Amino acid sequence: MDRDAGYSARATARARKSFYYAFVNKSFVFASEIKGLLDWPGLKRGIDYEAMIDFLTFGFVFDPKNIWRSMRKLAPAHAMTVELREDGCTIASEPRRFWSLPFASRSSHATAEEIRSTLLRASNEMAISDEPFRTIFSGGVDSSTVTAALSLSGHSVRNCTIGFDDAAYDEPD
Repeated sequence: MDRDAGYSARATARARKSFYYAFVNKSFVFASEIKGLLDWPGLKRGIDYEAMIDFLTFGFVFDPKNIWRSMRKLAPAHAMTVELREDGCTIASEPRRFWSLPFASRSSHATAEEIRSTLLRASNEMAISDEPFRTIFSGGVDSSTVTAALSLSGHSVRNCTIGFDDAAYDEPD
């Protein structure tokens, strides 16, 4: 079957450039930045409220969504085919992953030990001070982990917790 088609792909996860695309007035348009598409005549600028909720909840928008309902973003390591027809362009194949990062199989014990030794090594390398180390316990995992890693690395650590009268800001509990 003869057909005119365009093949679009976005490089692997290390790629810094995005691939935004839209179908506008029977045309397939794309750019590496949203602003490259916003001035395209006929592009509808309706807000994608699901993407906005993602952003407000998680601090980012999951691919393929973005803030504009008429636009999509091709995820890293994905490709798609766009068919060019007389009556306009259409997606001939939905975006599909063409590459994934291979992970070596390891036991959870080995991974936990690797994380622990990396934390201890980093604490030891970064612990340069002529004064005792001080940490503030916020009640979270981060401050507890840093304090434990410093202590296990052989450094003297003084710590404290700060409390506030307003429960909205109080973390010691």
